[in-house]
Amino acid sequence: MRNEKAFSRDGFYRFVLEANLMLHRNVAESGRRIVSRWLRTHEPKGVIRILDLACGGAPISICNMTRHFDTYQFDYTGIDINPDQIVAAKSFEYPSNFRKIELHEGNAWHFGDLVKGQHFDIVFSGMNLHHGIPEEILAVMMQVKSVLAPNGLLISHDFFRPETEAYLRRPALDPETGEPFCMIPPEALSRIDTKNLPQFKSPGIEERSDWRQPFITKYRLALAQREAAQQGVEEIMAHVNARDYPVSINELIEIARLAGVALEQVPMEADKEPMKDYFCLLSGQTTSN
Repeated sequence: MRNEKAFSRDGFYRFVLEANLMLHRNVAESGRRIVSRWLRTHEPKGVIRILDLACGGAPISICNMTRHFDTYQFDYTGIDINPDQIVAAKSFEYPSNFRKIELHEGNAWHFGDLVKGQHFDIVFSGMNLHHGIPEEILAVMMQVKSVLAPNGLLISHDFFRPETEAYLRRPALDPETGEPFCMIPPEALSRIDTKNLPQFKSPGIEERSDWRQPFITKYRLALAQREAAQQGVEEIMAHVNARDYPVSINELIEIARLAGVALEQVPMEADKEPMKDYFCLLSGQTTSN
């Protein structure tokens, strides 16, 4: 997120990554199998082009998915809205099979102009889609379809709401600044046909129970067990409370289908991870619709 301290170059999010609380290591292992199967199936010729949406300063997941394929070369393009993260990404140690690195400071939800005329063999989205409302997720999925090359692969690692819990829609305004929340410019979002979106029925105010509170309690405990700094914990919890209103796995799969992308959940071995019920890896390819 733009200019949030926790997600800055030296922010607390790095601790969360190293503690594997969002299953980044499990994602890399399962993602490597996805990429391996895709390479065997499609046998791509030439350099493989990667687009990393909301790449951050340390794009460890997609790099760990691809670094072991020594017989292939990759061109990497990363997009992130935080200038501090782009600075960090410039000094990140990329795999030796990455031939070219290109980094853009910009909106990973509205990225068409940044990669105009380009197509990518692999698009990766890590821990980003849970910030969007359904209309915004549909819009970004439509953009993904437009930039995926024929037989291209989408991989998404994200935070999801349990299927048993009612959807809570992100507030219209940032509770701290009073400014509108929007991942995509309103004029661009208004051009998206959303009439076929699933009905995301939020409970009324009098019925509204925040399913995220048990998640936050469990998250706090997991961080405490890893002796996390309290200030960092509070920064992450404030971010979750203000910005994180995810859809469920099945809802995301349906939204992607409407955009012409067929996603499925990828099995991961994560039984020992305390937050395993909230994070998931999905992969898929475009459809003909």
